[in-house]
Amino acid sequence: MWHDDVMTSSKCADTAPAFPGDPAFPYADDRVRDLSLAEIRTLDCGYQQLPGFPEQANTPGSRIATLGEVYQLVRDYDARKVHLNVETKVEVSGPDGAEEMAALTRAVVGEIEASGMADRSVLQSFDWASLNLTRQIAPDLTLGALSSGDSWLGVGQPGSSPNLGGIDIDSYNGSLAQAAAALGYDIVSPAFASVTPAMIADAHGLGLPVVPWTVNETADLTSLMEEGVDGIITDYPDRLRTVLEERGLKVPAAYTR
Repeated sequence: MWHDDVMTSSKCADTAPAFPGDPAFPYADDRVRDLSLAEIRTLDCGYQQLPGFPEQANTPGSRIATLGEVYQLVRDYDARKVHLNVETKVEVSGPDGAEEMAALTRAVVGEIEASGMADRSVLQSFDWASLNLTRQIAPDLTLGALSSGDSWLGVGQPGSSPNLGGIDIDSYNGSLAQAAAALGYDIVSPAFASVTPAMIADAHGLGLPVVPWTVNETADLTSLMEEGVDGIITDYPDRLRTVLEERGLKVPAAYTR
């Protein structure tokens, strides 16, 4: 479970090789795909507070978790109302891009299905080819189409987009929702700054929930809720909980150690 393509040294520090004489050591700043799980497990990913995040709590000695361990954590807490939003983070550039996408997608889908919580899971991706493959191998899994706005979608640009699995968004009137509905996706997750009332209405008219990312400021959380989004992706769930409470809405249960 890691956001970046590499084990970024500003976030994770080397401790020791996975075995004596490991030629791959040190591992920080290596690509995730080039390291074994044992090598990744040696990295300390809580060794410092990142610049610009004064609220971040340091957790020295923190290790990378696997997706299976995240699902096990949900089971350990008997958190039956917790749903999981899992992203395939794909780098499609280079000759091995399609192969890497397929391998990652199949591995992630396999973990979701093995968890027994597929009915409480969403698989989302900025690589719509990953979503298309998931629809083939796990047709019942809920899919979320991520988007970074009109330029990323290729609105008004000639030809098909590699981001969208090879479709041309202009064949769908430049509409994120219309394209997602036509491809059989279940949720649209646009960059929050690109969300408009017209986009929400378009998606809702097609039966698609709108779940924007990544909404961190209280003013943005409030305005998007007022516009009628169906969910919110945020780095600050505590801020979102405060907004929900202020609006008289029920907040999810809190699970503490």
